[in-house]
Amino acid sequence: MVDRALKSGHPRLNIIRQPDAPPPVSGVFVPRELPARPGRLEQQLRALWSPQVRARLWTPRHWLDQLRLRRQYMWEELTADELALDFGVGTLPDCDTCEEVCCTGPHRVVLLRLVDVAALVDAGLADHMTLEKPTYSDAELQANPALWDMVHSQAWQVMPVLKQDATRTCSLLTQDNRCGAWPAWPLSCARFPYALDIAHNRVFYARSCNSVTRDFSRSGRKRETALVDAVVEAFNQRLRDAVLLTVAREELRALGLDRYLKVEGNSAP
Repeated sequence: MVDRALKSGHPRLNIIRQPDAPPPVSGVFVPRELPARPGRLEQQLRALWSPQVRARLWTPRHWLDQLRLRRQYMWEELTADELALDFGVGTLPDCDTCEEVCCTGPHRVVLLRLVDVAALVDAGLADHMTLEKPTYSDAELQANPALWDMVHSQAWQVMPVLKQDATRTCSLLTQDNRCGAWPAWPLSCARFPYALDIAHNRVFYARSCNSVTRDFSRSGRKRETALVDAVVEAFNQRLRDAVLLTVAREELRALGLDRYLKVEGNSAP
């Protein structure tokens, strides 16, 4: 359905599918046992992405919405084999030795997708979401193009973010510097530090991550593949959200997801 803004001539990349996830970690903010993904609400949300629901964009009621979305996106989903990797093979984050912690800092706010919201609700972690977002100066936004794009997106106006404490650290970060939501963590966290340059159909390694290692083993390549898959999933889910928020508001309300969104008639939970 709806997808990327530009095409490119980059070579295709054969992608190995993501391996089964290891058991979840435990932490101060995480329940003793997290349910296996996807949980019930996440399954119900994913089921909404059906041909019948997407076909609503072609009804007279949504003609103007369809034109608006066509101006913003193309009409087929991004796939991993269309992307070029703009970094050396086996380049991975070395999280075990990282001293920076990407979960803290004024610009580290995590904007959620609908599927992220559903996963956090399934995991009993809804209290870690908020519609109250930080504000940034013009100088901060101009110096950080990715932050500028996020703050000026429709998703920023509608979707929740993960809460941060007084030190601007994610409330889900555990005392041993692990994600208390894993494996129900947001897609933007799952793909970091891999990032997407959709204008050139390439995946690049974010400059904000200085903890880099090289792993050419089978397990290293599988981890690389999982990060690329998360990049694709994060992008496609953002586009799916735009469609579902346009044509499936009643279904989202029936699932109880509207209470976590900034839509007409709602207030922050």
